[in-house]
Amino acid sequence: MTKFLAKMIASVFFIGYIPFASGSWCSLLCTVVLFVFNPTLLLQALLIVASFVLGTWSAFEGEKIWGKDNRRIVIDEFTGMLLTMFFIPINALNLFLGFSIFRAYDIFKPFPIKKLERQIQNGFGVMLDDVLAGIMANLTLRLILLMF
Repeated sequence: MTKFLAKMIASVFFIGYIPFASGSWCSLLCTVVLFVFNPTLLLQALLIVASFVLGTWSAFEGEKIWGKDNRRIVIDEFTGMLLTMFFIPINALNLFLGFSIFRAYDIFKPFPIKKLERQIQNGFGVMLDDVLAGIMANLTLRLILLMF
C-alpha cells in the first residue's frame, strides 16, 4: 500500500506514466486546477507545503522503485508550478505566461538550477531544482507584469 501511495503521489495520479513530456502534462494539470478552482492565498500556501512535503517523501520512494530522478516523478513540476503562480493573480494570460516561463526554466535549467540539481541528490534534490525553477519563474513573471 505504501508503494502504491508513493507511486500515486510521485506521479501525480499517474500522469508521470504518460510516455512523453510527463513534466509538461503535470504542469498543465496544475495550471488547469489553479484556473478552475482559483484557490485563496492561504489554500495555495497549504498546497505548496503539502506538495513539497509529500513530494519529497514520494520522490525518495519513487527513486527506490524507478531509479534516480525518473521521468515518472512529476510531483516536483506540480510544486514548481504552484510556486510560479503564488501571489500572482489567477487568470488565463498569467497562467499561460507562468506555465511557459516555468517550463522553460525547468527544461533548460539555467544557473543556478542546474548547479543545485547536480549538488543535491535523492528525493530532496528532485524537488529542490523545481522549487527553484518555480521561484525564478514567479519572479520573472512579476517583472513582466510590472513592465506591462
